Parts: sequence; structure tokens; C-alpha cells
Amino acid sequence: MRIYDPRVGRFLSMDPIASKFPELTPYQFGSDDPVENIDLDGLEGVPAKRQPNGTYSAAQSSTYVKPVQRPQIKVIPPVIVIEQTIAMADINGHGWIGPAQSYVLPNVAAVKQQYKDAVGDNIRGGLFGTVGYLAGGDKGSFVGATFDGVAMSFGGNGAPGVFPSGINKTNSFNVETTEWQPNREPELNLNIKIRPPGMSAMEWGNQLHYDKLAGGTGEGLPTQLQQLYPETQFEFTGRGVKGVDVKVVGGKKPWEYRSSTWTPGNLFGDFKTIGDTKFNGEIKSGKLPQNTQKLTYDPSTGQLQN
Repeated sequence: MRIYDPRVGRFLSMDPIASKFPELTPYQFGSDDPVENIDLDGLEGVPAKRQPNGTYSAAQSSTYVKPVQRPQIKVIPPVIVIEQTIAMADINGHGWIGPAQSYVLPNVAAVKQQYKDAVGDNIRGGLFGTVGYLAGGDKGSFVGATFDGVAMSFGGNGAPGVFPSGINKTNSFNVETTEWQPNREPELNLNIKIRPPGMSAMEWGNQLHYDKLAGGTGEGLPTQLQQLYPETQFEFTGRGVKGVDVKVVGGKKPWEYRSSTWTPGNLFGDFKTIGDTKFNGEIKSGKLPQNTQKLTYDPSTGQLQN
């Protein structure tokens, strides 16, 4: 039995069988439900039965403990999202390992887009590239583009029959200029000359690659690129220095210009002739960084195509 204090309505001593009912307080009365129960012997609660005289008695003689339904507190652990790590090869066979969504998949997609762009350049570059694509698919376009490049190189040297007789190959021509406006793309404002007769392809290429912005003289491919992307800060590699031709070092990103064909995320660029088939191989071999943009130009005129 326990001592009960009617002034405070509770027992002053602990329930001697409290260990059997851990869900109840050790000072409980009527199994913590004094409205429905009475305490039979100071130990256990039983359902109460109202008597005619207004008193209550146990509704049954057998011992009964009504369980108390207590709210269950569910602890939900914090959700930690761990990005899946995958390994995947791109279209060139180069392997990528790392987080799927933030690293591997975007890079594999970018390399695939570069490959598609190269095939498109081959088809647009000339008749042989188009015929090669129709006959042999992507690989055929690269083979055909090689012949297009050779044909254009001969044309730049003044080979008879390649250019219509009405074109004077030694004269320069002007590209129509327009005033730069923020809501449109700039156009080139250069006096571009066809390759002089007698100048080798290597000499012509060096003259185009290394102009006044790359440690040389005159206006060539670097100047054209800077005019196409006037708000972008480029770093151009000088003659005799190994590495990629162009680095994006600041300012507006090239792919942020309206109608830009620059692949997002590519922070490097390399000048290549129309029909060039070495670019993808240089990416695959590691000679060029994976995020390198192919900057295509016409070898006979020195006109940048991007």
C-alpha cells in the first residue's frame, strides 16, 4: 500500500511495482487515468463503476491496468544527399571518373558536342566533306574535309582552275562593318588578304596565328577573335611557346554572347583550319585540355569562322 495525500491529490510514495509499468509515472493514480479508473489497492488502477449513492467502485474484481496511449515521437534523421560517383568514357574513348551530375556527365556531353561540331564543320567546309559524310558517315566527313583543306590551300597559292577567273587572288577584300551594339553580336572589321602567291602554308599559318596580340605584327586570328568577343579578356600564346593558342582569363565568357557557338565551360581555344582532323586526337592524347574550343578558320583567306 502507499500513502495518499488528498490535499494535493497524489501519492507521496512511489509505486512499488513501477518497474512493471515503465510507461506510467511512479506516482500515478488509477493508471494515470483518474477519470475512468480508481486505484484498487494503491498499486493498480481498475475501471470505475458509479453507484446510486454517487460513489464509485471497481467495475470488476480482477486486476486490470488500462494502458496509457502516449504520443510517439519519431526522430527523422537529416537527409544527406551524396552524389553518385561514376566512371564513363566519352566519344573519344577518354575516361571520366567523379560525381555524375556535376562533373562526369557535363564533360562527356561537352566532348560529344565538340565532336558533332567538328562533323558539322566538315560538312559545311566543302564538297568533299559533304560527300564523305554521305558515303561514310562521321568518319567519312573527316576524310573528305582533308581533301577540302588541300584544295583550299592550292587555291590560296593561286593554282589555276580552283578559283573562278573573275577573282583577283592578290587583291584584298573588306568585310562590311557595323557599329557594336549591346544587343547584337559584333562583326569583324578587318582588311583580310588572300594568302600571297609563293608563301608557304606554314608561313601563312604563322602570320595568322601570331599577330600583334600574340607577340607578332599585323592583324590575324587573335585580333579577329578579340573583335568577335570584345568584352572577353584573352591571353594569346606567342610563337615558339607550347600549349593551347588561347586562354580565357577574364571578362564576359564567350558563350554568354547572343548567338554564340562557343561551348559553355570551354576556357581554352585552339586555331584549326577547316577540315582539320587532328583536333579530337589532340584532345584525346592530352596535348590540348579537355575544355578546349575549336576555333576554325579558312586557310586560304585567314577568315575566322567562329
